[in-house]
Amino acid sequence: MTLLDKAERNFGKFAIQGLATKLAGVQILFFVILLLKQYQGFDAIEVVSLIRKADIAGTSIISDTILAIATPSATPVSFMNFVWMYFGTYLFVLYGNSLESKWGAFKFNIYMLVSVILTVIFSQIIYTAYGAYASNNMISFLAVSVLLAAATHFPKFELLIYFVLPVPLWIIGLITGGFMLFMIISAPGILLKSYVFASAFGAYFLFHFNHLKDSQKQKIRSAQFEKKVKKEEAEAFHRCKVCDKTEHDDKDLEFRIGDDGEEYCLEHISQAK
Repeated sequence: MTLLDKAERNFGKFAIQGLATKLAGVQILFFVILLLKQYQGFDAIEVVSLIRKADIAGTSIISDTILAIATPSATPVSFMNFVWMYFGTYLFVLYGNSLESKWGAFKFNIYMLVSVILTVIFSQIIYTAYGAYASNNMISFLAVSVLLAAATHFPKFELLIYFVLPVPLWIIGLITGGFMLFMIISAPGILLKSYVFASAFGAYFLFHFNHLKDSQKQKIRSAQFEKKVKKEEAEAFHRCKVCDKTEHDDKDLEFRIGDDGEEYCLEHISQAK
């Protein structure tokens, strides 16, 4: 029994059911706040600054936590952002509820909690080092964590891109992971790179390390088995003792067993002892 299983036995009753739906509600609310503030002349970064100014005791822990949870899939800048927000929220709920059904509410709660904690911790490290807020980028790392997990457990699920092109979820997860890696590579300084990595991939790797390891072992075993089968198929079943010809040399070649128990082609069967 794993540590997570033991924790679930003791604290599973406190798990929040339908967490993805509730988080989506918070993100929609924050999207509306951003929209209203935008019409008052504020942009997203200024709204973030207002949240930080209201933080208790001048710390940024609470505001970082709020932003890690509430950051929506898109910010209200143009009409397309409304479209991305709709589909982003819909998919977040769809994938989140699917993971909750597979894992159980407690494990999904912990997965979300770990993602938030890692985001806040590394944001605080950056603030301590640079006096700057890492979470000003307004990226929903929760959505990234959920997408990567869903792509791992439901890889064959297909999305209709532009309602026409069916794309398996594993490809979308691969593209998203590639984009996050690009952010990590292009981020200035090791701390910012660590922040993006921990926020986007931290919870995913912590929860999927054994899964990825077992999957890699399975791929190696499958490759070895396929190699063995091909080798066996390549080996000749019949071989003439005299001329050394096999069925691979001539598919119409016939073989007979001589009195000595050896195999001969019809041309050389007379030489059997």
